[in-house]
Amino acid sequence: MLATMRGRLIYKAGTGRFEKGTRTDTTRNPLQGDQRHPRLSDDPERSSKSPFSDWAGAFSDSTLSPEQQQRLFHRRISTRLPDSVVGRHLAFACIADDGGYFFCKVDAGDQHPARAAEWLSSRLARHVGLPTADCAIIEDLVDGTDYFGSKRLPSISDRFAVADFLDQPHRDELGQIGSFPGQFLAMLRAFDLFIDNPDRGHDNFVLTRDGLQTNLCPIDFASARLFDCTTDRFPVAGERTNFVGNFHQRVHGRHLESAVEMLDRIAAVPASTVNNFLNEMPESWLSDQKRGNFYEFWSDDRKEQRLKNLHIALSG
Repeated sequence: MLATMRGRLIYKAGTGRFEKGTRTDTTRNPLQGDQRHPRLSDDPERSSKSPFSDWAGAFSDSTLSPEQQQRLFHRRISTRLPDSVVGRHLAFACIADDGGYFFCKVDAGDQHPARAAEWLSSRLARHVGLPTADCAIIEDLVDGTDYFGSKRLPSISDRFAVADFLDQPHRDELGQIGSFPGQFLAMLRAFDLFIDNPDRGHDNFVLTRDGLQTNLCPIDFASARLFDCTTDRFPVAGERTNFVGNFHQRVHGRHLESAVEMLDRIAAVPASTVNNFLNEMPESWLSDQKRGNFYEFWSDDRKEQRLKNLHIALSG
C-alpha cells in the first residue's frame, strides 16, 4: 500500500477514495539497488550528455509537507492585467502577490480537465528534466476560483523568430547538423506522445537565453489527454504534435536514442511521486474517480504497456 507523509492524502487502490497518510513514504524506488527499473534500451552508443537537465527534479517531491506546498505552489491575484491575451483555456494574465507575472488558465467547459492536465503534465515534465515554465495555483479571493498559473518566461524573441529557429537546421563548425535542438525535440516529442498531447506547435515554444546559451522551453499542456489512461492511443497523423514532430525530424534528425531516453525517465518515476502531484491540485480540478484511475494506471502494468507500445511506434 502506498503511504505518504504524515497529514498528506493518499489514494488507496480498490477503495475509490483518498485518506490521510500516517507513515513516511515506503514505496520502493525503482532506481535503487537491484530493483532498478529495466531500461527500454541499453544502447552502448548512447551519448552520455543529455540535451535536458538532470531529472531528479527541482526538489524532493516526496518530502513536501502541506505547509511547504502552500508556500511553493499557491499564489493570490494582486492585479488582473487589462487587455490580456485570451484563448480557449487562457482566461487572463495577472500579477500575483509575490510579484510574478502569470498566465491564468481555466477549464473550457467541455469536460476536459485542462487545469489538471496542465498541472500534472508540467510537474511531471519538470521532474524528468524538461525546462518547463514554473507553475502555481492562482487563487482569486473575489470569486473563489483556483486558476492554473503559468509563470511568464523571459522570452528573447517573438513567435516568428521561434518558428524560424525551429524551421532551420543548426550546423556546427564542420558543417554537420548539431545535436541541439534535434535531441531536445526528440525527447519532447516522446513526452508529448506519452501524455497524449495533440497540440504541440511552434506557437507553444519560448526561446530563452542563459548567458550565451540559447534554450527552448515548451509551454501549454492543457490539451493533454493523459487522464484517459489508455495503453495504445497516441496523437494521430492529423494532429499538430505529429505533423510538427515529423517536420522537426526531417530538419533536425530523428535522434531515436534521445526519445528512448525520455521513455526510460518516465518509466522510472514511482507512483508515490505521481500521487504527490495529484495531491497538490485543488479538489475541484479533478474528480476522485479520475485521480484514482490515473494513480492505478501508473501503479499497474498499463503505464509500462503504454511505454512499450510507444517505443515500438517510435522505432518503426
